[in-house]
Amino acid sequence: MLRKYLPFLLMIPVANALWAWGVLPRIGEEGTPAETFEWLVVQWVVPTLMAVLLVAKSRLARPLLCAYGVVLALYGVGTLGWALMGLYTPLPVYGVCALFLVAGFGLVFRSLKDLNVGRVVKRYHLDD
Repeated sequence: MLRKYLPFLLMIPVANALWAWGVLPRIGEEGTPAETFEWLVVQWVVPTLMAVLLVAKSRLARPLLCAYGVVLALYGVGTLGWALMGLYTPLPVYGVCALFLVAGFGLVFRSLKDLNVGRVVKRYHLDD
């Protein structure tokens, strides 16, 4: 079960690392290495928790992954909107947005598929 979600869950820390080391220095917002490391560790918490729930085969895993995917997709859209407003937006911002959008929509679609949302059950009424 984890194998289906793992690429999307790994995109999130990659996007955060790209943000920390690719975007923040270009916009003059970088902190100390300790602060950067702490922020990256915090960003690993939710994907790790989701992976643990999937491995434990929890019933809450798929609904939580769907909600997390929606939040990620909205964050990616918001960041993209912020990036499009600036004239001199660094290119890595668009990479981060793409990673968040792909991860968010991937988690949503995969979890909805696993939750069997949208499948119509055919019932046949047979007259005796």
